[in-house]
Formats: sequence, C-alpha cells, structure tokens
Amino acid sequence: MEGNAGFSLLELFTMGGIFMWPLLFFSIAVIAIALERIIYLGYHNLHLDDLAARVDEGIRTDTLSETRIYLSTQTKRRMGARVLLALVDRSGLTEGRSFSEHRVEKAVETEALTCINSLENGFNFLTALGSLSPLTGFLGTVSGMIGAFKSIAEATEVNAQIVANGIYEALITTVFGLIIAIIAMIAHSIFSHMVDKFAADTEQACSTLITEIAIHCEGGLSYSAAAGRTPRPPSITNVSYSGTSWEAQADGRQKSPATGAGAVVITRLNFTSNIANATLIVHLDVSSRPDSHFAFVGNPDRSASLSDNYAKISGAASKDVVIRIPAPGAHYIDIGYGKDNLSAIGSDCAWFKIITPEIPVPEAENSET
Repeated sequence: MEGNAGFSLLELFTMGGIFMWPLLFFSIAVIAIALERIIYLGYHNLHLDDLAARVDEGIRTDTLSETRIYLSTQTKRRMGARVLLALVDRSGLTEGRSFSEHRVEKAVETEALTCINSLENGFNFLTALGSLSPLTGFLGTVSGMIGAFKSIAEATEVNAQIVANGIYEALITTVFGLIIAIIAMIAHSIFSHMVDKFAADTEQACSTLITEIAIHCEGGLSYSAAAGRTPRPPSITNVSYSGTSWEAQADGRQKSPATGAGAVVITRLNFTSNIANATLIVHLDVSSRPDSHFAFVGNPDRSASLSDNYAKISGAASKDVVIRIPAPGAHYIDIGYGKDNLSAIGSDCAWFKIITPEIPVPEAENSET
C-alpha cells in the first residue's frame, strides 16, 4: 500500500481489468466529440444582433436587395445569416411579390431547425457516453469484487490487506467511469446552453422582423413607391373610442388616466374594416412600470371574427399586437390597463398606439389601371 501514490496511469489501467478498455474508448470518444464541437461552434459565429439590425435597416430603407447580398456572403460562417436570408427571400420584398406571413414563418422555421440540428450534432453521443461510462465502471467494480471475494474464499488466512487490495483495485473502473461521465455532461451542458441561446435569439429576432415586414408591406408608402404601386385607401377607417378616455398625445399615442382602487382602465376602440383580412396593430407599452402592472388587448364578447385576437403583457415590457380582421364591417376591441391587486393607478402609467396600415395594390391590379 505504501507505493500506491506512485502508480502510473498505465499501471492503474492494467489493474482495472478488461473493463478499462471500453472506458478508454469512451474517454477518447468524449474528448474527440467535445473538441470537434468546440471548433465547430467557435467557427460558426452564433451572434445575431448585428445581422438582425442590418435586415431591419434594409426593411426601413428599402435596401433589402443589398442586405440580401451581404447575408449571402455571411452564410458560410454565420448560422443566423442563413435563417435571415431565408426570411428575406421568402418575404418577396426583393422581387416585388406579395407578402405572406405564414410562408415566411414556415421558411424561417425550416431553416432554423436545419441550423440547430447541425449545431447539435454529437450531443446525443455525449449524453449516451455520459450514461454508459459510469455503468461500465460499476460493472467493472462488481466484476472485480467478485474476484476479490473469490480470492478471500480460497485463502487459508484472511487479513485486512487482502480485502483492501481487492476492493481498491475493483473501484478503479468506477473512478474512471465517473470522470468520463462528468466531462461528457459538462461539455453537453455548455454546448446546449449555446445552442438554446442561439435558438431563442433567432426566434425573437425573426418575430420582430416579420412584424416589421408586415407593417412595411401594408403601410410602408416608400416600398409601394419603390415597387411602382399605388396605395389603396386605408383598410381601417371610422376609428373612435368609447368608455374611459385616454389622453391623446401629439405623436399619436394614448396615455392612460389615473383611477381609484378596484378598477381596471378600459377603453373601447371602434372601427370599420373596409376589406377582408385587414390588419390592425396595437402597440402596448408598460415598460416604465413594475411587474404588478399589466395591459391587454381583447374582444370581450368573443365574436366569431375576432375571437382569436387577445394579448396581455406585464410591466417592464412593450409589444406590437397584430390583429387580423377577416371580414369587412364594423368591429371593436377593448384596450385596458390595471394592477394585479387592483389598487389605485396613477396617470402616465401605460400607453398604446393604433397603427392602421395601407394596403398596396397588387401588381396585376395596378397594371390594369
């Protein structure tokens, strides 16, 4: 026992028995997969902010053709560029085609899934190796213990040294199996976090950009002019409010009034849709308030035409609520603000702004005129 501290890895490997060979293979596989993923994830820049800002600028300035060229040069090393390139291509803006939100979402989802699958290559092997390594180590230990007890049974004299030698040699495989499993699980956790963050950033960026494209296509006069189209009259007209009055601002926003305890501030937005499948966008903003505050957009009678249009946000947040009105005619929605405990509310706590886009005339219709 005195020479234990001087054992080399080769001697420990020999003492561990036959089960050290699969553990050796597992350790090589874990290190190889981890190194390959480090190189792959490091080579493919997963940052998305600068690319999303570039696309957003292209949408606002009608320079998506230049943006598309830039994205195409970045696809080799940037996964985000591939997803955003699919978004730009499917939007139809660079080719003057009509915009379909469903088509863009499907294209982005497919490309994002392809990118994430390539980023996650080898993750299943790390999980499997992290599970198999300690089990193999335990199996080696059990096998070694069987041999140790067999030696004890065959010995004419049993002492503590014989028992201890057999046990510590049997436990070598367990130690090596646990070390391999720890390395595999640490690598898997780090890599999974990187991919999950990329997926979340991609979803958020694409959702924002699709909303920007929808607003631009339906209300962006600059793009209509660039595409040689004539804008139709507004799809939403006769906008009026009833219920609690909010204070109108010069920039078109409405500011919430103060109210007493036990109340929720609600104003009803009445409007007329002049076309089928019109779009109405309500920008809610309670970003200056804590989490106990909330704002919502809803249709309380759940009429058939607007039954699916509802959104609620908590404090410290803002959101564009896109409402689709499938049928022409008179409609209404309620916009409200309150606190979770229904305590008194001061003024200047919540804001909303109504955006009523104009719809460009399709190319075929425009050419006839």
